[in-house]
Amino acid sequence: MISRREFISALALPYPAAPAQDDLPAQFANPPAGFGPVPFWWWTGEPLNKERLFWQLRQLKEKGVTAVNVNYHHDPSGNTDLGDPPLFSGKWWELWRDVVAESKRLGMSIGFDDYTLTWPGRGLIPEMILKENPEMAGMRLVDEGGAGIVIRKEGIDPTHPDIGRKVIEKYFEPFERNTPGEIGKTVNFFFQDELMFGGSMPVWSSRLAEEFKKR
Repeated sequence: MISRREFISALALPYPAAPAQDDLPAQFANPPAGFGPVPFWWWTGEPLNKERLFWQLRQLKEKGVTAVNVNYHHDPSGNTDLGDPPLFSGKWWELWRDVVAESKRLGMSIGFDDYTLTWPGRGLIPEMILKENPEMAGMRLVDEGGAGIVIRKEGIDPTHPDIGRKVIEKYFEPFERNTPGEIGKTVNFFFQDELMFGGSMPVWSSRLAEEFKKR
């Protein structure tokens, strides 16, 4: 198991050094790897095919793109489209390993986007955590008009002292296990999009009142 400090350190990549001022025009005309567009690469729609994904990577590399960000969208009801093969299934991880290896061969980097995966009530990251740790359930203050302010359970509690470790365990560590040694290298970023582990504001916690009084 990797610690939170180790994981963050692995992602603290040495991007290209800032060029000297007199080199700026040349750097803009021909930016080094690490600068440039990073497209959202949606792995939904048609079933994933390794050969087609490899072809897309080659096409992007030929156009000067050196990094891609894998994404999953949601349907009109807000549920994540898990794709085919289903996200995080055995076949999905096999495909991920192959794509990471091809990205490495091409001198490209690849990242992953948590869009929709951290939203509560979708059966994904928050529910993976709560299945084993129900005490980490989050709460939210809701104004019900005449009934006043009520507290409802929603998502996970971002103020829980162990929540960071659990997020790493359930979300990030599988990437390390499936592509060992590539976190911070070929897999050099994770994009946090609409981070909603704790649900919608205003978030509440039994620890919040106690901490508020201390401060």
